[in-house]
Amino acid sequence: MGIGVAATGGGALLRVALMDQLGERLVYLTLYPAVEIAALIGGFASGGVAAVLCALLAHFWIAPLVDHADWIGLAFFLISSTILSLVTEALHRTWVRFIAADAKDFLP
Repeated sequence: MGIGVAATGGGALLRVALMDQLGERLVYLTLYPAVEIAALIGGFASGGVAAVLCALLAHFWIAPLVDHADWIGLAFFLISSTILSLVTEALHRTWVRFIAADAKDFLP
C-alpha cells in the first residue's frame, strides 16, 4: 500500500509540474500512470489504493466537484483505474510466468 501512496505522490508532483501546459480538465491524464505503476510494482491492492488517493487528490485538491460532469468524471476514473489495475497485475503475473518457464527450459 505504501507503493500506492508513493505513486500517488509522484502523480501529484507531475500534475503540479504540468498544470500550466495541460489545464484543469486533463487532470486524470497525469494520474493514470501513477495507478499503473502502483499496480505493476505492488499488485492490485496498491493500484486500488493509488486509484482512490488519486481520485481524492484530483477532486478535492486540484479541481473540486462542482457539477454532475465532475461526479461522472470521478466515477469514470475510479472504474477505469480499477480495471487498469486488474489488467496490469494480470499481465505482469503472466509475463513473470512466461519468463520463469523460459528460464526453466534453458536450465539443465
